[in-house]
Amino acid sequence: SIPLHELAEGGRIVGFHCFHPERNRTPVVEIPVPGLPLGAEIVPAQSSNPDHVSCAASLALRLGKTPVLVRGDAKAFVANRLLATYLVASTALACASTLPL
Repeated sequence: SIPLHELAEGGRIVGFHCFHPERNRTPVVEIPVPGLPLGAEIVPAQSSNPDHVSCAASLALRLGKTPVLVRGDAKAFVANRLLATYLVASTALACASTLPL
C-alpha cells in the first residue's frame, strides 16, 4: 500500500476504510475485535485539513458506521495490521500442536 503522505497534496486526502460492507447487500460473518468498534477507519495524513477529517467522520455516521480515528500514517489499515498479528499467532499455535487439524 502507498502511505497517505505520498498521496497528500495540499491537505486534500483522508484515508477511509469500512471494516465491513453494507449488511443489506452482502452476507457477512462479523468477528469482533475486543476494544475495536465495527465501523469505518479514518486515517488523516499529517497535512490533512481538519474539515476533511470531520467530513469523513460524518460520512461514516451517515453510513451507519462508528468512525474510528487512527493517528499515524502506516502502510496498512489497522484492521489488516491486527489480522496479520492474529494469523502469525494462530499459525504458530497450529505448528506447535500435536493434534491433527
